Amino acid sequence: MGKFLTWITSGFALLGGCGSGSPSSEAAAPGVAQFHLERVAEGFAQPTDIQAVPGSKALVVLGKEGTAWVWEPGGTPREWLNIAVKTDSELGLLGLAFHPEFATNGKFYVHYNPKDGKTRSRISEWTTDPTGLNSAKEGNLLLEVDQPYENHNGGQIRFGPDGFLYIGLGDGGAAGDPHGYGQDRGQWLGKLLRIDVQSGRAPPDNPFVGDPSVRPEIWAYGLRNPWKFWILGDGSVLVADVGQDTWEEVDRVHRGDNLGWRIMEGNECFEAETCSKVGLQLPVATYGRNEGVSITGGVVSSIGPYANQFLYADFGTGNFWALPVAGGEPRLLGPTKINPSTFGLGSDGAVYVADFGGGALYRVE
Repeated sequence: MGKFLTWITSGFALLGGCGSGSPSSEAAAPGVAQFHLERVAEGFAQPTDIQAVPGSKALVVLGKEGTAWVWEPGGTPREWLNIAVKTDSELGLLGLAFHPEFATNGKFYVHYNPKDGKTRSRISEWTTDPTGLNSAKEGNLLLEVDQPYENHNGGQIRFGPDGFLYIGLGDGGAAGDPHGYGQDRGQWLGKLLRIDVQSGRAPPDNPFVGDPSVRPEIWAYGLRNPWKFWILGDGSVLVADVGQDTWEEVDRVHRGDNLGWRIMEGNECFEAETCSKVGLQLPVATYGRNEGVSITGGVVSSIGPYANQFLYADFGTGNFWALPVAGGEPRLLGPTKINPSTFGLGSDGAVYVADFGGGALYRVE
C-alpha cells in the first residue's frame, strides 16, 4: 500500500521496512538453549494469520492485502484466495477459522474489511473443496459492524471446544477509546463475541442473553484490541490485548468477564489517579514499554519444551515469552530480529510464527 503506519501509538503498528531488523532464524535466549526459530518458508506478504487445514499437514497463511496462501512443510506456498479488502492502517484480511466439520462440509469463516463502501468488519461463511482447497466461494454473511476508524479491528476468529465461533473485535480505533465502546455492552466493538454459526445467532447460554440492554452475542467485554487469542480446553480464553501507551497484557477470559478497558490499562488506572477494580478481571501477565510496544498472541502446544505454555511475542521488539497455562510468571525466552504478527499450530502440534516485515514463516524449535 505504499506506506505503513507505526503501531506504537495506535497499538498495532507497522513499519515501512523499518522494523526491528532483518529476519533471523536465531533467537538469542540466555539460559534457554532450546529456543530457536527455524525459517521454513517465505513469500507471504504482510502475514496476519496462520491456520492448520483440518485433516492435512497444510497451513493457510493470510496476508493483510487480501491474499491467502496454502503451504505444506517442505513445499512452496501457492495462492488460494484473493479477497478485495481495504488496506489502510490496520484494515485488511485479518482472520480465518475452519468449521469443526470442515472435512465433510468444506465450510470456513473469514474476517476482513471489504474494499467497497464504508469501513466495516465482516465475518462471512465460505465453502471450498475440503480435499484440495482449489477454489472458494463466499456465502452467508454472519456478522458485519461499522468501524469508526481504521485501527483496532481485532482480527482473530476461532472455534472453541463447544463448537461455537469466537470473534475478537477491537474498540473501534483512534486512541483512548473515544466512544467508550469497551464498556458499552450495547455495542459489539471492544468485545469477545460467541456465535452459533448454524443459526447465525447467540447461543442461549451466552452470559447476557435475555438482557435487552446488552448485545446477546457478547461473551466478554472491556477489550482494547484483541488481535489474537487462544481457547483452552476448559473453555477459558487467553487474549493478547494490545495496550495504549504503557502496558501490554494477557487476559484469561471467562464467561461474562469485564477486562477493564478503558477503566484500566494493564493493572493501572487509565486517565485517572484512582479507579474501582470491583468486578474487573485483571491480567494474568503484563509488560511495559521497556520490553515492547504491541503484543502478539499466541498459541498453546501439547508437545515440546513449551508444552502447556502460552507462547506470545512483541511485534516491535521481537521478544518472546512463555506463560504457564496452569499459572505462574511468564518467562522471557529472548529477543529476535523479526516482527512477529501471528502464531499458528500445525496438525502435528508444531508452533509457527510469521514475520510481518520479512514475509517469512518460522517454526519454533
